[in-house]
Amino acid sequence: MVFVVGGGNGDVVHAMTNMYGSNIFVFEGIPKRYEALNARFESVSNVRVLPFYLSDVDEFREVPVEVEDTVDARSAADKDEGSSGSEWGASRDSGVSAMSSGKSWTSSGSETGSGSLLAPPPPPERKMMRVEFKSLPSEVQRNGIHTLSLLHLDCNGCEYEVLDYLTSHKNRVEEIQFAFATEEHTEDALTTYCHLQKELATEFRLRYRYPYVFESWVRK
Repeated sequence: MVFVVGGGNGDVVHAMTNMYGSNIFVFEGIPKRYEALNARFESVSNVRVLPFYLSDVDEFREVPVEVEDTVDARSAADKDEGSSGSEWGASRDSGVSAMSSGKSWTSSGSETGSGSLLAPPPPPERKMMRVEFKSLPSEVQRNGIHTLSLLHLDCNGCEYEVLDYLTSHKNRVEEIQFAFATEEHTEDALTTYCHLQKELATEFRLRYRYPYVFESWVRK
């Protein structure tokens, strides 16, 4: 039994169900992403997609989302048809060619000396969206679940509320994977993250960690 909180494009869910046959609940609060996930897995009997995120309480809150997640499918399609569709491919190919020749390129396309890195892309434009959250314990009870094999969290800042609940209450979660939520998604993210490291270590053992990116803990 797996909870995936923040379904994204569904590739993680697809891999889990395709390779392991897991029973998966997918929680995705952004409507456009929810609709895409629901369409992708509507014929997969062991995957259920729900239109909200998890937290420690039931509530609605404003969260930052990428602008493309606020655009309906038709508008996005019109935008794609109006572009050449090769911008990313061209940028990627240029970067590969430059690095293979021992040179790199800045974002303006000017050549720099070997050893320079490609200029990082600008951060995506974001807007605020009102999103529904429901408490983890209520969803576990509602669905009659006794033990979670895996809790996968990548959900625009709700990671910390869920983890804080798990570390302060008795739970039956065997493994936790979670993304690092930045200051953009939650206040004082670094302090909260460090606090949770200590709390998780009392009941779980660190399996792997990419600091401030993604990590996994298993029950001792």
